[in-house]
Amino acid sequence: MAPALVGGGTATGTSATTLLQKRHHLAQTNWRHVLGAISHYQLLTVPLTPLVLATPPPSQHTTYQMQSETPTKESSSNSTMDLRSKPKKDPQKTHEPVGGETTKDGVRPSDLNETETEKNREVDLQTSIENIVMEAEHRIGDTEDEVRRIDSLMKVTRQENETLKDKVEYLENYSRRNNIRIVGMKEGSEGSDPVKFFSEWLPKILGTQHSSEQLDIEQAHRTLNPVPNPDKPPRPILVRLLRYQDREKILRLAKQKGEITMDGRRISIFPDMSPDLAKRCKQMIPALKALKERKVSCYLVHPARIKILTEDGKSRFFETSGEAFKYLEDQDKT
Repeated sequence: MAPALVGGGTATGTSATTLLQKRHHLAQTNWRHVLGAISHYQLLTVPLTPLVLATPPPSQHTTYQMQSETPTKESSSNSTMDLRSKPKKDPQKTHEPVGGETTKDGVRPSDLNETETEKNREVDLQTSIENIVMEAEHRIGDTEDEVRRIDSLMKVTRQENETLKDKVEYLENYSRRNNIRIVGMKEGSEGSDPVKFFSEWLPKILGTQHSSEQLDIEQAHRTLNPVPNPDKPPRPILVRLLRYQDREKILRLAKQKGEITMDGRRISIFPDMSPDLAKRCKQMIPALKALKERKVSCYLVHPARIKILTEDGKSRFFETSGEAFKYLEDQDKT
């Protein structure tokens, strides 16, 4: 006859306690296997309900009964399948907005904000470019106006410059109107007193030494160029007369006399003039020679013009040598 499980018996109480500990150990072992399977498949996101065992105090000799039975192999397998059937959620692949915000046409609000910001930047950039272009157009317009004003001013300045240049040249030549230039005289022939020498030499060489009119010379000297070597042409001599009439008379007599020589050298007497006027007169020399070869009465007049006498006794002037050559070509055609 089996002993009854009632309190008060020492052997019976010990057996009941041992049985309860075995069941508790078996339940813990089964749950360790379940938790190992869950950890293996990474399904720990689902909370599990732990097994609660009611263990009475050891002093009470009552019948022990588990509040929840140990899960069987079938129930463990069903729980494992349920956990496997639920996939793990990937927050990066979902389109759910962060913070519970709603979406619009599948676009996150952060993307909309970035798009609006980019549009604002483009608008600001376009506005800046338009402002720069407008400012550049204003500056170009102002520059064009300034250039036109400067061009008109330059035209006036050129005209004034030409006018002033002509006046300066006229004044320079006017200051030389009493001067003559003697070319070809040997260096040192005038001695130490050029004024006295030419006061005697000019009347003698031109045949006016017996004239009652006295030749007054203010100053006489050679040009300020360096003294040339003996094999080089001598420097010209400038003679300034007191009266313009004496200058004109000397030039007329020198032209009438023709060739003038001294110590075997040919001496030439010319009117003194500015370098620019002398250059213009030099350009007229080829035309003068061509006219004289055609037996045309011509000579050079102030400032640098060619004067000819036509067959009918009329006078004609040429400002450039080209005009004189064209006149000769027209004469050949007729």
